Amino acid sequence: MAKETIYPWRVLGSADIKMRDDEATIYNVLVRPEFRGRGLGRRIMDGAQSFVEESGEATKVSLYVYVQNTPAFKLYSQLGYTSPGLHA
Repeated sequence: MAKETIYPWRVLGSADIKMRDDEATIYNVLVRPEFRGRGLGRRIMDGAQSFVEESGEATKVSLYVYVQNTPAFKLYSQLGYTSPGLHA
């Protein structure tokens, strides 16, 4: 989660992580529209990846993202994720 450092401490973005067996799925990554373009999405993903690594529970990480979400695909590609396939 990313939040402001001054009052009222609004949440600016977040991500959800589901751990199942040896796989972690990162989904619902969001940044409030007025704060996009400032690197918060990258910081949230870095935090999610660190959480997964430090947990030691997952040997692989997948993402759940809508295929129309071009900005998300661009970010995930920059972070080294690939698109092995689509699920209906």
